[in-house]
Amino acid sequence: MTDEDYMKIALELAQQAASVGEVPVGAIVVSGNEIVGFGFNSPICRHDPCGRC
Repeated sequence: MTDEDYMKIALELAQQAASVGEVPVGAIVVSGNEIVGFGFNSPICRHDPCGRC
């Protein structure tokens, strides 16, 4: 995979964050050519006492 491929994945994760009302931030961790971690921003959902997220 290329850096552009990894960036596309991070942008897709950011879109997932935006779709649930979060700030659109996505990230991946790459070691060698393997994705070893990924996620997106979720502080709003983690602090929602109603559990709507």
